[in-house]
Amino acid sequence: MIVMEAETNFVCKMIRWDPSATDCLPQYMKGVYMVFYNCVNEMATEAEKTQGRDTLSYARNTWEAVFDAFLEEAKWISSGYIPTFEEYLENGKVSFGYRAATLQPILTLDVPLPLHILREIDFPSRLNDLASSILRLRGDVCGYKAERSRGEEASSISCYMKDNGGATEEDALNHIDSMIEEKIKELNWEFLKAESNVPIPSKKHAFDILRAFYHLYKYRDGFSIANNETKNLVMRTVLEPVPF
Repeated sequence: MIVMEAETNFVCKMIRWDPSATDCLPQYMKGVYMVFYNCVNEMATEAEKTQGRDTLSYARNTWEAVFDAFLEEAKWISSGYIPTFEEYLENGKVSFGYRAATLQPILTLDVPLPLHILREIDFPSRLNDLASSILRLRGDVCGYKAERSRGEEASSISCYMKDNGGATEEDALNHIDSMIEEKIKELNWEFLKAESNVPIPSKKHAFDILRAFYHLYKYRDGFSIANNETKNLVMRTVLEPVPF
């Protein structure tokens, strides 16, 4: 209960978006808050140069949704509650953080994104919904055993088994793998369809971020367990110069 109160308090301070509101937080929470606060503000400043408008409120709303989803999952863990599959996935699509991780980077690129185009890439677009679903489900397939060992019982696997009495873990994994496969097909269609009002270059950056996340979960949970393979991949992709 004490942990839940601390998490709820922290989320409330985040939503207020005022550093002075952190006075009553523990020191370690203040540090996290300020790093996050400064990072989001700096990226919004960079985005304004490209987009020609203030995007901070848009980014804040995105992160608030993520924090609310985190809080919902914390409540489930605290109470031992296992939601329905649908309830879990709707919250999990947000808590995975794909939307938040994608939005601000694409706004800082040299690609103007008018609001009507941004809405076709960002929430509540079908593109965003499919990408978030794929990543949440794939992340669960790779990480549900480790999460369960930490006392985090709710996952798409456990929720499917709860909804379908008698279903085994194998049944759940097969069902979820089929879901992922179908959603990937639909996502590729959303990305490439000719009748879209959004040019492919405008969608490509969000699509590429999805591909990078998916690679981390393709064979294992490469995000939670950042072994040498994951670290080397990041080094090669981000820091090392591309050979000519």
